[in-house]
Amino acid sequence: MIDFHAHVLPGLDHGSDNEDVTQWQLKEAYENGIDILVATSHFYPHRENVNSFLDRRKKAVERLETVERSVRIVLAAEVLLCPNMDRLEGLEQLCLQGTDVLLLEMPDEEQWEECLFDTIYNIKHKGIRVVIAHVDRYKYKNVKRLLECDVEVQLNADFVRTLSGRKIFRECLERECLVAMGSDIHGQKTGYKYFARYMKKYIGVAAEINDKTKALLKNARVL
Repeated sequence: MIDFHAHVLPGLDHGSDNEDVTQWQLKEAYENGIDILVATSHFYPHRENVNSFLDRRKKAVERLETVERSVRIVLAAEVLLCPNMDRLEGLEQLCLQGTDVLLLEMPDEEQWEECLFDTIYNIKHKGIRVVIAHVDRYKYKNVKRLLECDVEVQLNADFVRTLSGRKIFRECLERECLVAMGSDIHGQKTGYKYFARYMKKYIGVAAEINDKTKALLKNARVL
């Protein structure tokens, strides 16, 4: 099973403070049936440029050498969308390594102006395959507007247990745009408890979604 959204690289963002936390996270992932994990550390374009992020990520990966790993890792980023991001130098380097797949995080819903949707279209026009992160977090009416952009989406497994989360889950399944599930793990709070419950409750659907995720990772570089 693939966890498409996880914050496990030590010291890169607030997902893991150090190697001990990362070790615990990877152990939790393995024990709950995860064999591939996409490391989607936060990239904030208003704080740093792409080269700075990649340098920091390289150092975080070097720290993994002391961590026992039974889960394979694909390097990526969770990229905060901002207007005109399609013009960002090096944007393609934030895709899942070896692929043209980019995980985009929407800003606060008050900032969803029309120019954001134009930016998504322009990014796609560059040949980048856009996946929107954790759309279950947003209001249903806004999710429907987002899906009109013909994007693919990722959901967090813990939100499928909520009424609003299940509503969006069903909507995305009907539109056939749900291509990945994630734990969005940060620290050592809940681990993979909800991801395991999701896999058990939606076993058939989970397998179908996981096949779509495998297709996204077809040419990905795996650590």
